[in-house]
Amino acid sequence: AAAVTSQTPSPPQRENVLLVVDAFYLACRIYHATARSPTKAAGGVPVSVTHGFMGVLLDLLRSENPTHVAMVFDSGR
Repeated sequence: AAAVTSQTPSPPQRENVLLVVDAFYLACRIYHATARSPTKAAGGVPVSVTHGFMGVLLDLLRSENPTHVAMVFDSGR
């Protein structure tokens, strides 16, 4: 009897995926969305933008699974 072997095909090679984040736009958008009821940490320090920014960034990283990330900030000029 001939032996039957099955090989699991190897997953396709993943291309490099670059996620570019406009950090200033994202921070401003979160700030204006939470300005009326900001979240504050102990001592009254506002943390809404930091919390929201990290939440969106982590969601993007999980959903897009990029190989590289670039954070772009405006220079203010």
